Amino acid sequence: MELRLPISERARKYGYVFWPKAMDRDVYGFLGNLEKAEIWFENSLLGEKNIDWKHRRISVGYARTRTLPANVMDFVVKFDKKGTLKIDGFVKSRFL
Repeated sequence: MELRLPISERARKYGYVFWPKAMDRDVYGFLGNLEKAEIWFENSLLGEKNIDWKHRRISVGYARTRTLPANVMDFVVKFDKKGTLKIDGFVKSRFL
């Protein structure tokens, strides 16, 4: 399973994976009632992190998000049955 979430300036600055309120249903359907998950970000293990449903975010650390290239426009979130989230950047083609 895979979900794409847009990367905002606030996400880059503060080190979170945010999702907009309009995507609540999609994210809830994707993650269910999960409170915590083991997070892999760009092939680096971050450990177990809380999923903040109230503020619609998952912390990955600003040192990681600030170093993402400017052409990376979305986070691609993959979830497996073991409760592991793998988060990678996705480069949108300028020709689309």
